[in-house]
Amino acid sequence: MKKLVILLAMLGISSAAIAQTLIAQNTTDSKNSKASFAMLDTDQSGQLSFEELAILLPELSAEQFAAADIDTSGELTEDEYTAFTENMPS
Repeated sequence: MKKLVILLAMLGISSAAIAQTLIAQNTTDSKNSKASFAMLDTDQSGQLSFEELAILLPELSAEQFAAADIDTSGELTEDEYTAFTENMPS
């Protein structure tokens, strides 16, 4: 997995594309979820804003984001993101 991420990065594939690849491979794998979360967290705040997640999912609505934001902080924690990706339709 690490080699795939490095190869995609070397080819100039965006972080969002890499994260999307990781999610598509296996959304229930915690290593993939952590890796994709880290790539999407562009400001390295430890949480994902709507704008950061919309890079991966441009069709994401504010309502969908709010539903995933269990603690209503306005950003997704890693746990909230993992739960969200596990419940995404294939």
